Formats: sequence, structure tokens, C-alpha cells
Amino acid sequence: MSCRGVLFATTDETVAALLAVPYDGDPTEILEEVEEAWEQPFVSETDQAWEAIHGALSDAILGGDGGEAPLHRAILGGQHLCKGDDYIGSFVQRAAEVGRAVVFTVDQ
Repeated sequence: MSCRGVLFATTDETVAALLAVPYDGDPTEILEEVEEAWEQPFVSETDQAWEAIHGALSDAILGGDGGEAPLHRAILGGQHLCKGDDYIGSFVQRAAEVGRAVVFTVDQ
């Protein structure tokens, strides 16, 4: 089954809540709230192209931070929030770096 990716622009409050989750905690409830808010134009679906986009902008290592900043963080870089069998969540960019905070999720 192919994974589908989505980029979400989000608020500073949501970023603070995500980053407050302990390393061994589970931020999926917060990520689900981000997904449920699904408000255009603050969402960009990459569908199955997320992996190719990540590879083109980084060293192509999934979960790696290789490549040049800030491009290497465009999809899977930044801070990894969670990874399960069928879900990945990453905090990609801070608003000061790109104009708005960005969270990326991958679902199967």
C-alpha cells in the first residue's frame, strides 16, 4: 500500500503543544486535530510524491537531515514527532523560517 503525504500550515499554539509532548509520548491526538482542521489554503497534499520530493531536496535518506538547509527539511526533516506502522509525523519548519509553521504527516 502506498503512503500519502500532506503538509499542514499550523499555529504557534499547535507547534507548542506538539513540541511539549515528551520524546516517548504520543502526539497523534494533536496531529489528528491538525488534520481534522483541514483548511485551504493551509494544506498541501503531496499524495505519493512526498518521497520523491524529499529525495530531490535532501540526501534522499528517509528521516535524514542531509542536504542543504532549509530544503532538506521540506518533507521529513526537522523534528520527528512520531512514527508508527502506518503513520509518520514531522515538525518541518518554524514560521520564522518560511512564513508559517509546517507539519507533515504520512498516512497509509
